[in-house]
Amino acid sequence: MKKLISFSYLAVCLLYVTACNENSTQLSSNNNADIEQVKQDQISVSFDYPIFDTLGDLATGADFILKGSVESSSEKLIDIYLDPEGDTEEENPGGDPGDTIFPYLVSDFKVTEVYYGDVEVGEILPIKQFGGEMDGMNFVSEDIVFLNEDEEYVVFLSTFDDSPAVLTNYTQGLYEINNEVLIPVIDEEEIKLEISLYDLESVDEIIEEYKN
Repeated sequence: MKKLISFSYLAVCLLYVTACNENSTQLSSNNNADIEQVKQDQISVSFDYPIFDTLGDLATGADFILKGSVESSSEKLIDIYLDPEGDTEEENPGGDPGDTIFPYLVSDFKVTEVYYGDVEVGEILPIKQFGGEMDGMNFVSEDIVFLNEDEEYVVFLSTFDDSPAVLTNYTQGLYEINNEVLIPVIDEEEIKLEISLYDLESVDEIIEEYKN
C-alpha cells in the first residue's frame, strides 16, 4: 500500500523557490517539497513521494521496469507545466506557466532488458533527475543520486507525454545489481524492498494480481 500519495513529480517546487531569501530559511509546499536556501547561491530541496510496501505496489505504480545503462547525460532546463484540470490546487498541480522551469540532469538510458512496459531492447529512453544550475543558483537534493555512465541499473519509471521519464520513487525506484539481487542506490532500511532479478521475471503476473 502507498503510504503517501500527495506528491506529483510534475509539481516539484513550483512557486516556492522565489520565496527563498538570502538568509538560511526553509519552506514547506503542501507536503510536496521542502526547500532550504543553505547558501546564497544554493537551494536544497527535499521531496515527499509515494512510499511502497511491496514489489507489487511499486511495480503497479510504474509505467516501465527496465534494466540498462546510461549512454550519456546532459544538464537541461525543463518546463514541467501541466495543463490544469480544474481550479483547485489538487486539480492543477502544474502551477502557472513560467514558474515551472527547473534544472535537471537528463540521462540517455539504453535498455538491455524489459521487465514491464512497451519498450524495445536497445531503445534509448531519456530519464530526468532534479538538480543543476539555473539563474546563478545551484539546485541540489539529498534525495537524488545521479545515474552514472559506468553502472548497470534496474529502474522503475513513470512517464509523461512531453517530458523525460522520472523514477517512480527516488529511493525505491533505482537499483544496482549484485549477484542477481537488486541493491538500492539509496539504502534506507525502513523502506527497503527485497527484490531479485528472478522476482522481476514474473512482474507482469504480480501487477495483474494487484490490479484485480
